[in-house]
Amino acid sequence: MYWEGNDGSDVFRPNGFSGYPWGIYNVFLNLIDHDGNVIDLGCGNGLMLRRLVTRSSYKLIPYGVDFIEESIKQAIEVILPMYAGNFAVTNIVVVDLGINFFDFIFFDPSTSFAKVLPKR
Repeated sequence: MYWEGNDGSDVFRPNGFSGYPWGIYNVFLNLIDHDGNVIDLGCGNGLMLRRLVTRSSYKLIPYGVDFIEESIKQAIEVILPMYAGNFAVTNIVVVDLGINFFDFIFFDPSTSFAKVLPKR
């Protein structure tokens, strides 16, 4: 849906939504209760991660994966270039989440699915 009719010039267009899902983003933001690594599985172009990193009172290191190369390219080049090495084009089914590496795991904001791991 995001790339349909989008030539890539509108990088701040929300992925898969007709408008920004601020309410959902804020639900995720309210779940963050400490510094840590946060991953968005199916991150699109990273807009939600950007919101979390810039709005949280905690220090967050964002990571994102998506299978759409153009979306990851936008995340790396425009949305969160300072964390370019933390994004990958891959299928979320094969992502190695590592043992105790991520403090927050977010997936599919349209259904508000999140996993908040205990503080390490």
